[in-house]
Amino acid sequence: MTAELHGRVVDASGAALSDAKVQLCSPLQCKPTEPDADGNFSYIGIEGDFFALEVIPKTEGMSTALGFLTIDMEEVVTLEDPVVVPAFATSETISAIGMVELDGGLSTMAVPSTYSPPLGTPSDDVIVESVRIDPAAVGMPLEGIDGSVVAAWYLGQWNSTTDPRWSISVAGLEGVEEGDTLKIMTADYITVEWVDGGTMTVGADGTATADDGSGIDFLTTLVLVAPAD
Repeated sequence: MTAELHGRVVDASGAALSDAKVQLCSPLQCKPTEPDADGNFSYIGIEGDFFALEVIPKTEGMSTALGFLTIDMEEVVTLEDPVVVPAFATSETISAIGMVELDGGLSTMAVPSTYSPPLGTPSDDVIVESVRIDPAAVGMPLEGIDGSVVAAWYLGQWNSTTDPRWSISVAGLEGVEEGDTLKIMTADYITVEWVDGGTMTVGADGTATADDGSGIDFLTTLVLVAPAD
């Protein structure tokens, strides 16, 4: 009455990412493993659950990939496509409150005093990093979302929190119209859930801006979602 998960991790060029740590996390524990020389990894004899899957490269400058998937008891899950872990496109060390321009039209109002890295993080610096991803092409499962993903990013190397949350805006979004409302969601591997960061509204110039009190709670995986009809 156990399940299995099999997958492969690669970098943006498609080369095997053997120098990484893979974690499969339930709300009770995280099980780490390392890919082989070909980037393959496996979990055998696990109990079915809703899991966070995290890939943490050991190479400086690369993003941490984080998503969610369901594995049922007695199910053997093989990820159809390799999980692609790209390098960050932007990296900023923040020392004062201000707007930070990130990848793919994303901006955030960074407030250093409200940033908290996890225990054991090797630096106390407030580091904001980003790379925009195509959810359909990166191979990372992003289950548990009610609606259609309009855009997504990997932010930061750790499960860093922002409390109060940081406001965001996104310019140049495709497939949206003036007045559309999008949900802001960030991933938390510790509680194994998408965290609802509120909403943003698309303006006349096509820029989506976070509504009052809305924004990002974690510098992890960020998705903008068009709610289901």
